[in-house]
Order: sequence, then C-alpha cells, then structure tokens
Amino acid sequence: MSLSKFNSFQIETEVVSSSECSATVTFFPLERGLGNTIGNTLRRVLLSSIPSPAVFAIRLTSLSHEFSAIKGVAEDATQLIIAIKKLVLRVNEDVVNFEELKSSPIEKWPYLKVRKNKVGPVLAKDIECFPGIEVVNPELRLCEITEEGTDFELDLFCTVDRGYRSSNENRELLNTLSLIPIDTLFSPVLLVDWKVMEEKTTKYGLSDRLRLSVSTNGSIKALDAIWYSAKILVSMFERVAQQPTKLFKLDETDGKSVKQVASAEGGTTTFKTSSIASSPIESLEFSAKTLTILKNGGINTISELISFTPERLAKVKGLEKKYMKEVQDKLKEAGFQLKK
Repeated sequence: MSLSKFNSFQIETEVVSSSECSATVTFFPLERGLGNTIGNTLRRVLLSSIPSPAVFAIRLTSLSHEFSAIKGVAEDATQLIIAIKKLVLRVNEDVVNFEELKSSPIEKWPYLKVRKNKVGPVLAKDIECFPGIEVVNPELRLCEITEEGTDFELDLFCTVDRGYRSSNENRELLNTLSLIPIDTLFSPVLLVDWKVMEEKTTKYGLSDRLRLSVSTNGSIKALDAIWYSAKILVSMFERVAQQPTKLFKLDETDGKSVKQVASAEGGTTTFKTSSIASSPIESLEFSAKTLTILKNGGINTISELISFTPERLAKVKGLEKKYMKEVQDKLKEAGFQLKK
C-alpha cells in the first residue's frame, strides 16, 4: 500500500513574538486533531527533556554537611543551598564539553568559585566562572557576610543534564566526601501554554492552527527550546522509522506470494505469507466501482485475485481496461501480480 499521499504535510510556521525568555509560535494548517496531538506532545517534551546547566554540588570552607551554620554569614548552609538552586547558568558547548568531563574524576572538573571577605551581600555576579559558563541572573542574592575578617570561599560544581536529580542521586556520582550534593532541577522551561483554533481552509474543510507559547529562565532562548523539542521528537521517531519496513513482493523462484522484510541495514528476509494473500481484497483499497465488479465476479480475497491470468480476469463482467489497470497497479503496490 502506498502511503505517499498521506505523509506529505504543507505546514507553515510563524513566529508571533520572541525574546530571550519567552516566545510564541503558530503552526498551520494542521489536519483536524493534529493540533492537540502536536501541542500536547511538544509541551511534555519542553517541560521534561530540554537540557541546561545547573549546580549539582558545592564545597564551602569549614562546612561538613548541609545543615551546618556558616561562621560570619547570616544564612546557614540550608538557606545558602536554597539560594544556589535559583542560580541560572548558560553554557557555550563550543568551549566546554561536559560529556567529556563526566569520564574524569570530579577533582579534575573546572568549577565556579566565590572569594569574598568584605561585609555585605554575596551576589551571583561575585561568582568567577570558567570559560564556557556564564551567570544569567547576576543580581541573585546568595547570602550575606555579617562579620569582619570572614573569608567566604564557595566552590560550585555544575553539569548539563535534563529533568530533576535528587541530592542522593548526585551523591552517588561524586564518590567523594569533600563535596556536598544538592537537589538539581535542570529544566530551563518554566511555562508552556498551547491553544488550538479551528480555521476554514476550503468551502467545506476545517483545519487546526496551533499556538504555542513558551517561557524559560534564560538558560536557553525560548525559541531555541521550541525548535530543540521538535528535534528531540524527530530524533526519536527516526529510530522508530528505521525499524524493518514490510514490503509485499512475489517470490520469483516459485511464483508464490511471500513477504520480504527490508531492514535499515539493507538485508532482507523472505518467508511465506499465505495469511497476507488470504486477506480480503478491500485491503488493496480499490475504488468502489472496481471493488463491486470484483465482488460480483466472485473474487473476495487477494489469493483468489492473483490466481487469475490477465486474460481470464478481463472476462469478468464489467471489468473494462481502466478498471483492469487499477487492479494491476494496486497489486503491484502491494507486491503482488496476476498469474502469468
């Protein structure tokens, strides 16, 4: 069966608005029902599968665990960690490759650091970043130094991932007691809203227009997040599409119907498909007129049809040349042919 006429879509994309942290895009025209399908699918991917950098462990001088007080600082360790979780980072993957770092011991990783000894608030802009990492929200307040002579030394270890990782999961990755793991939310997408509107495309036809709005924390541009979510889905479905494609052909050695499975690697496996040949002729999707003629001629299954020679089939009442051609074309599409 040929699916070419069903898998071609003329979809336009219009960027309604776009800024660093928000974007609205419309997709149209979509077949009825596809607006909800695509909108909900993109929403789920946007909220769960967009990667971004985030801090997953810290090191603070003289701090042994996350419930300790910090000498000379108004906040305790728990309050500091809560503030660090709000830190938004942006990564330049052309400069730093976290996938390569994952194979190295954590002690060899580059890290962000804060070195401050003056009384006053410690802000995110006080963080010294290594090449390839930048702070998106520099005015974020981390803590406040309250005592003179306090040497505040904080190291922040970050990585790129997606979704959520608990402190226990991060602890298993560290393999060291010198760092304190923290809960990490990597997802940069804050909000996804989608709406489907019906539009009249022809005199009798209706189509869907999908309006998708996305807000992010600035770690990734909102518009980039939309395109990236679509690429994730394409990548997944490409894997599905690479599964063996079933084609129905004729075995030239004995003239009997067989099914040939062509794999993505190009190899083929052939075996009998009497069950396919016994399928009703409706599965070949003939026109109503041709189907009626064949049925009236006592032909109800594919196996019965391919048992006819062209000369014998031409004698079926009402089967004119144009209907005969349709029969042969449909059989060829399915990998069958009339008896020679």
